[in-house]
Amino acid sequence: MSGANASRRRAIVAWATMAACGLVATACGADAALPNADGAGAGDSAAVDDGGCSWLQAGAGPERTYTSTCASRIDATTAGDLMVDWFFPTADAATASPVVHEGTMYLGDWSGLFYAVDTATGTERWRFQADTNPAVYAGQITASAALGTVGGVDTVYFPSGKTVHALRTDDGTERWSVDIGVGSDTEPTEIEGAPLLVEDLVIIGVDVHNNPGFRAGVVALDAATGEVRWRWDGDAGAEPSGCVDVWGTASADVERRMVFFGTGNCPSAPEVWRPATEAVVAVDLDTGAERWIYQPHEPNNDDLDFASAPNLFSAGGRDLVGIGNKDGDYYALDRTSGALVWRADATEPGLEEPGGNFSTGGFIGAAAVVGDTIVGGTAVGPAPYLHGIATVDGALTWQQAKAQAIYSPPGAVHDVAFIGGTDFTLRGVRTTDGAVVFEHPVDAVIAAGPAVVGDAVYAPIGFKEPGTSAPIANGGVQKLRLPRPGETTTSTTAAPTTTAAPGVTGVDLTNAGGACIGTPCPLPFALKPTPADATPSGTIVVRTTPFSMTVEVAGLGEPAGWLSPGSDAAAAGATTYAVYLSEGDDNPVGGLVCVLEGDPAGSGGSCTGDALPRRTTYNRMTILAVNEAATLPAPAEGLARLVTTVAFDPPLTPAP
Repeated sequence: MSGANASRRRAIVAWATMAACGLVATACGADAALPNADGAGAGDSAAVDDGGCSWLQAGAGPERTYTSTCASRIDATTAGDLMVDWFFPTADAATASPVVHEGTMYLGDWSGLFYAVDTATGTERWRFQADTNPAVYAGQITASAALGTVGGVDTVYFPSGKTVHALRTDDGTERWSVDIGVGSDTEPTEIEGAPLLVEDLVIIGVDVHNNPGFRAGVVALDAATGEVRWRWDGDAGAEPSGCVDVWGTASADVERRMVFFGTGNCPSAPEVWRPATEAVVAVDLDTGAERWIYQPHEPNNDDLDFASAPNLFSAGGRDLVGIGNKDGDYYALDRTSGALVWRADATEPGLEEPGGNFSTGGFIGAAAVVGDTIVGGTAVGPAPYLHGIATVDGALTWQQAKAQAIYSPPGAVHDVAFIGGTDFTLRGVRTTDGAVVFEHPVDAVIAAGPAVVGDAVYAPIGFKEPGTSAPIANGGVQKLRLPRPGETTTSTTAAPTTTAAPGVTGVDLTNAGGACIGTPCPLPFALKPTPADATPSGTIVVRTTPFSMTVEVAGLGEPAGWLSPGSDAAAAGATTYAVYLSEGDDNPVGGLVCVLEGDPAGSGGSCTGDALPRRTTYNRMTILAVNEAATLPAPAEGLARLVTTVAFDPPLTPAP
């Protein structure tokens, strides 16, 4: 992903906003101990609903299957009975999947706070404030933690900015911290992937956001001391190119002593293009020496990163490593040699402009391996967005049209995978055919995968546009669980509210400038595929004294053409185009500004509105294809009805 300037938006397109024990998969049984290098355990108490199970690091373990193999009553037949137990609010967006062990959940948020939470009650045990890095692209803590016992001390490891922290799990006391950059507050170095904790090593990817002159790659730290044990340099000692970023999460095959990870794009291609650019790389677990590199693309400017965690699985008598790419394909490679075994063409990359060094689509979040099926979501681009792929040959066994664009990995158990996305909905799908067996609206975008622990699902919630300083209101973790004996299923969560109330006119805005303020600016039409009958163009202008907004468009084609195929919105249809304002990406309460009149489908149409839905700030204008314009559609239908959207930074703000 191109990252040398502020236009980079890697995680989520702006409108939305992304029975094995020990070190493998999950820890099982009431006496399960944390993985460790010295034989020490963490005790044997188990919280209600967790059933003695654990989710110890991203993807449930170093093989990154994202599937629990521990005892659970949750499956495709019981998932519909899940009920809300509690919601733990965080200070800002929560895009890190939780880790859970012995009755405690651990995760961090974009503000740099790291929490330990009682899984039985949802109450905080302790918190730790990491030092903030002012140069981060998105948030301070964006990735999952990892749990282990090292030197006889139960320890939780997590990245914040460009620093790796190791804390005692009992009280949050810091054991050590290591800055993996060059020590500058302005450098672009950052850790955005989860740590790989394997044996006595903590292994993390290093991202420099495509900035030449700063060294990206992978670093292995001693889990007991934080001392650097080895580094992998994708530039192989040459001048740092900014073309070998590692912003995903690594996986490990302990028996083969191998570590696997993906690398990012190269905006300066073809002048600069490394053998490890946009590649899958395998290195030695003990030394970091390269074992093999698989590079599917010729030099390009299409932003085709390998962004997610590789999955380790076996199929057809072979041990494989699989990973999705932003090109929309999922690749399965021989684990020993790196040779391509099969390639599944799930979708298109969602390029804004070929050669433009920015892609919104393809695989960004990791996939899950559930039996003989790989379940993974793809981001903004052509629908559908959720896919089932056969592990043996890469055949597409099903595609799920109801889910909208997805940037997060699933969390799975038995034959059900839970996954959320940009439509403010957590879903459970049957992994054999993609059928929706559980659907739960939440109050914000889901940009991280849930942890499935025993009879409970821990779902992180919350995302905001990178670079936004104000914290979001709805970040946190929701625990859902199956009913206990004698309980009945209930639900305490409703979809975010919308408004159809009369607006407020005559409101002056404090905005003195910015894009689209006082001067028309063009509307973008590259966030989703353009309908066949459409050649869209348009402008928007906001006037501040008093507020009014004028939108002019042409060539949109028929409204129904913009609806995502197979979605609930497509089933309901659309007959008109409406312009809305919303208050926040994390809380899209808002209302109607105006309905496009004239001939927006063809020669041209426009509308002007002079009323704010209510006297508050608004950060986004969106045009949707709708039937009933008076009410802002539910967030679950947002992307399915999206035509275009524009963000206001700073937000439109009424004068006192």
